[in-house]
Amino acid sequence: MRLLILHELDWYWGSALYGILLSVSGGKERLSFYINNYNPKLKWPLSESDIVNIHNKKTEIFINKISAGFISLRIGVERLINDALNHNLKLAIATTTSFNNVKAILESTLGKGALENFEVEAAGDIVDKKKPASDIYDYVLDKMNLECSECVVIEDSEIGFQSATSAGLKTVITLSEYTNTKNFKGALVVLDHLGEDDQPFR
Repeated sequence: MRLLILHELDWYWGSALYGILLSVSGGKERLSFYINNYNPKLKWPLSESDIVNIHNKKTEIFINKISAGFISLRIGVERLINDALNHNLKLAIATTTSFNNVKAILESTLGKGALENFEVEAAGDIVDKKKPASDIYDYVLDKMNLECSECVVIEDSEIGFQSATSAGLKTVITLSEYTNTKNFKGALVVLDHLGEDDQPFR
């Protein structure tokens, strides 16, 4: 989501700016933060409804890109999912991105029915407070009837790590271009990716 030209808005979110905006959880919230803090030129004030419509359009474009094969899973994700299933481990999703984004990514990379591998899919606005609040993880733990001591979380962002930690969950961190300089003190381990037989993680 580097370039945003929607609804007669000429906004360019380069890599550096987008890295800053990622400190805000949730697409609609991120748009509002950008407007309030970067004061882009607007032909008219944007209402809450306008923000929702812009975010919906962005999601539509993103899903079309996914469906066209522009986005792939990170190294080791599919392997880890399969290993977990083969060992009868329960899987869940806890994310602030929209359910439609999650569905599109999983189905385009792992095939139809991929969501059936997850006992709970907690996404988007399913809780009132998004990450870094613990609400999304508290929701998943409640739905799965599990204690935090029985679970391990895989996260790739500061706010995700804060959310999981606030819920008392042990966390594995995989770094990205936006987080490789961040401090994840207290994580179980910090990796560059989840690894494959021929691509070991560091």
